[in-house]
Amino acid sequence: MLKRQVTVVGSLERVGGGYRYVEDTKTESGRRTIPLPSFLVDVLAAHLAGAPESEFVFPSRSGRHLDYSNFLKRYWHPAVERAGMSPLTPHELRHTAAALMIDQGANPVTVQRRLGHKDITTTVQVYGHIFP
Repeated sequence: MLKRQVTVVGSLERVGGGYRYVEDTKTESGRRTIPLPSFLVDVLAAHLAGAPESEFVFPSRSGRHLDYSNFLKRYWHPAVERAGMSPLTPHELRHTAAALMIDQGANPVTVQRRLGHKDITTTVQVYGHIFP
């Protein structure tokens, strides 16, 4: 929090009917540090002060990682409905963030690094229609 950044160091992978945490990402570029705006640091600090002790920023009540399908059912879908934005997936927010960065003039390489793409080709192929 003091550095106002988050570092992605691992990922959850699907195994059978569940998930497990692995200290790895799909690609080396997936391991990245992302700067956070001050307002978000404040919100996260308040959240963490009341959250269960855990290595995860958004843990379950038991301190383990959130179950994705439970998260969608209990929190995501109701919030999206209340906001009148249904249907909307969490992954679509990633696309929206990239589109907004590009629209605001971010360098494509900056977008690539923020998203953790291994190579600029992925970024351009997925978001190329957005570039001027």
